[in-house]
Amino acid sequence: VKGPVAKVNLEKKSGQKTVLAWINEDKVDAVMLAPPCGTSSRAREIPLPKTATLRKGMQPLPLRSNASPNGLPHLQGVAKLKVEAANRLYKFTRDVINACIQKGIPFICENPKRSLMWLTDPFLDLDSTCRFQFVHACMYGSRRRKSTGLLMNFDAANLKSECDGQHQHLPWGMVEATDGKSKVFSTSLETEYPTQFCRQLSLAFMDQLNRQGKFLPDVSHKDDQVQKMGAGTQPRGNRSPLLLGEFKFKVDITSSGVPVPECISQDVHPPFQGLPLHAKRISSREIVSNGENGEKIKKQQSVFGVFRSPWDFFSRTLEIEHPLDSPQLVDKDNLRAMIFIRDHTAAEVATFRTKQLKRFMDRAIALSDDEKALKESLDPDVRSVLHGKRLLLFKEMALEAQVGDETLFDELVEGFSLTGDMPESKQFPTKLKPALISVQQLKESAVWAKKMIQSSCRRIALDEEVATAVYDETLQQLADGWVRGPFTEQQLDEKYNGCWVPSKRFGVKQGAKIRAVDDFSEFLINASVSSTERLQLFGIDEVINAARTFLGVDLLQVDPEFSCVWAVPPGRQGFRPLKGRALDLKAAYKQLARSPKDAWASILAVWSPRSKRVEFFESVALPFGSVCAVMAFNRMARALRIILSRLFMLVNTNFFDDFCQLETLPLCESAWRTAELVMQLLGWKVSMSEDKRLPFSYEFGMLGAIVDLTLSGAGRVMVRNKDSRMRDIGALVEQVCERTQVPASLVETLKGRLLYAAGHSFGRCTQLAVQLVSRLSRKGPLLLVDDEFRAVLRNAFRSLSNSKPREVSAWSGRPPLIVFTDGACEEDGTLTTHGATMYDPENGTALMFGDNVPDDWVTKWKCHGKRQLICQAEIFPILVCKATWAKYLSGRAILWFIDNNAALSAVIRSFSAVLENFELLMINANLDVRLQCLNWYSRVPSRSNLSDDPSRLCFGDLEAKGFVRCQPSYESLTIERSGEVA
Repeated sequence: VKGPVAKVNLEKKSGQKTVLAWINEDKVDAVMLAPPCGTSSRAREIPLPKTATLRKGMQPLPLRSNASPNGLPHLQGVAKLKVEAANRLYKFTRDVINACIQKGIPFICENPKRSLMWLTDPFLDLDSTCRFQFVHACMYGSRRRKSTGLLMNFDAANLKSECDGQHQHLPWGMVEATDGKSKVFSTSLETEYPTQFCRQLSLAFMDQLNRQGKFLPDVSHKDDQVQKMGAGTQPRGNRSPLLLGEFKFKVDITSSGVPVPECISQDVHPPFQGLPLHAKRISSREIVSNGENGEKIKKQQSVFGVFRSPWDFFSRTLEIEHPLDSPQLVDKDNLRAMIFIRDHTAAEVATFRTKQLKRFMDRAIALSDDEKALKESLDPDVRSVLHGKRLLLFKEMALEAQVGDETLFDELVEGFSLTGDMPESKQFPTKLKPALISVQQLKESAVWAKKMIQSSCRRIALDEEVATAVYDETLQQLADGWVRGPFTEQQLDEKYNGCWVPSKRFGVKQGAKIRAVDDFSEFLINASVSSTERLQLFGIDEVINAARTFLGVDLLQVDPEFSCVWAVPPGRQGFRPLKGRALDLKAAYKQLARSPKDAWASILAVWSPRSKRVEFFESVALPFGSVCAVMAFNRMARALRIILSRLFMLVNTNFFDDFCQLETLPLCESAWRTAELVMQLLGWKVSMSEDKRLPFSYEFGMLGAIVDLTLSGAGRVMVRNKDSRMRDIGALVEQVCERTQVPASLVETLKGRLLYAAGHSFGRCTQLAVQLVSRLSRKGPLLLVDDEFRAVLRNAFRSLSNSKPREVSAWSGRPPLIVFTDGACEEDGTLTTHGATMYDPENGTALMFGDNVPDDWVTKWKCHGKRQLICQAEIFPILVCKATWAKYLSGRAILWFIDNNAALSAVIRSFSAVLENFELLMINANLDVRLQCLNWYSRVPSRSNLSDDPSRLCFGDLEAKGFVRCQPSYESLTIERSGEVA
């Protein structure tokens, strides 16, 4: 399977139950079935020619017949097993078909037209809604005339084409393999669907779903994209919203009996003459219908896209807002709180919060008897963990705040599961991830897990410091009531009838601290979990976007639903100075209980440095390392965040247990007091140590970074790395450089830390330097550390150390500069040219340049034998623009339009797998640091590119429109001169 969403073993009953559950729980919109046809193939009936060179047993024998489609009666051994396995899959296929019919879900089941599968028992007595359609694979991209049957419960006009005899076919039988060294059955080469057939299958499903009123959701502005854009970062690839569609409009046209052109030319044949010149074919499919006398009528349905002219495209760009220079949506609850704070005086906001606190304190008193009764009804282990929580008050608050997580309270008081199906909260994006094994299979694996745990834990003993810290933390958790024990294996066998699965506890160094982590993956506890949601947290991006919106709240206009936000230009009303702080929950996971039914899967194996053996503890609180625990805690954290913002008008974000509070200066004391009192009222423990419980400040630590709001009154938010983080990374770099070889995992860890830290600084130089580390790394468990590798690694860290803080400004209110660039490479690279146009809507400045790419650059690009230089030629003018027009571009928001996808991707990601692009991207990153401009790169079709003419050294039309030709500047286009060498 290419790019699977989920893998399920359909040969096992557990896998079949999983798929049927998806269908019955309405998690599936359409079903494509392709049962294996090997045992049902008619090709088995064809004897091979004696001249064919065969291995022993290569002659396939029939396993079924028309008279015995379920299997020949004399079958024995492997042949019988194969048929029985296929029959079980056929039975499952029929079960899926029945479920689809009952639910009204469109399905297609594919097999060869003459496959004996269609005669087996599961395919008899089909529902009246079922129908057969037949196609020849050669009409859908295959090179052989394969007749395919499609059983389906809807009509698909595009899946009826049979061979028209207008093309050649490859032969059947024994043919040479792709390696040219052996012979294979040609049927084996036809198992993979051609791309064209896949496309038509998809179109058939989409047409039917549309008829049912189901349409693909609009994914143009996902939450993570919005947060990135609000934090000043352009999302990568197709996650980046399209500013302007490629086509001005599209035309549907039906034809028959004539080929469909790729592009509309001047001499195009009927019926395509009426289409605009250069229109591009987007899609085309053959549809088959029945005539009045039952004859088949074949027609071709095609869609053509009509490009905008360069001037039309250019005029449309003048209407576009720069995505990074305009307000982006923040969390709706925070937006409401910001607007509330804006529209009320500080005294009114503080009074509101105080009244809310008083109201809920009174409710806590009123609920005390019911709370006591509820606690007494809980399982003892759950009660011991939740004894300080006001559960009923939380339930009331969550309902009033409309948290929406319907099962959260029940799971809270019953304990959260560690195995099996994870409940759907409907709070996070949907993403199906089925369990790899069933809970029963996990229990059956307990025997070998218990045997292997001893040797696994002994590896912890190799580092005495870590082992001691982990054991001491376990004893502290024992004193806190979060774990029970220690137990012996015999005691656990008696308690759980021998069925319990241990998880190794190990330590991770986090600066000067060692954190205990429970490995719930090693012995497959996490593998037994099915989930239907993907945890979505935004981290520092959300903090920056929230701060950027809050400081500019006086300039915001918001619709009544808080689903759309826009800004008025900055005038007399400036930006609000802000302060922030971090609120950290203490031992967050340990404040929630695990379900008593999963006690057998909560056993922690801890190496004791004192007794020199493994000791076993039972975790009654959520273990740190369980995928269920991660989701459970984050559901709770999300509920707390919503309660703070909706009920108390507190602007806050959270990333796991780290809550970030933002506030205007007069309300800092109110916000600090209110947030802590709410947590205290609900029974949540907050870290109260001096280094954790810090007051509101212009600078505060969050997720390894310092958020600096010193210039928030001027509309600017800055982020930089903590000094401690930089020291840790520097120490790790030197630790690697001092050795002659290191584990590949250590280098990957270092690269990840460098790239994460680079996200808190300005420019892409560090990211590019880390790419060199990747290029020099060799695959394998150990990497050789030579002088070149050390130099590259130290250079990457030096680049990070020298990087300026990441700075995100509120919207400027100025229109963005519009820049088009283009490159041309013709005559096998002997003629390489480039050009660009720039327009400033603010003052009407219109500039252009066009030139041959300097010979020294072309020579460099060709030094490894390259002849096609188009990607380099497309990136190059972007650099030349920044060097030539630096005084215009500096500090401005710029919309760049590029017509080459590879170049566009490279400049957005600041990465390219092509070595020749590295120097160009490094210079580009240095120029960005120097210019401090706000770039957004977008696609323009070649036909609509305003810079196409100057890139081919044609300037007349643009000069007539008022564009002034400039002389391009190349002097600063070196890594040394473009900016400080990282």
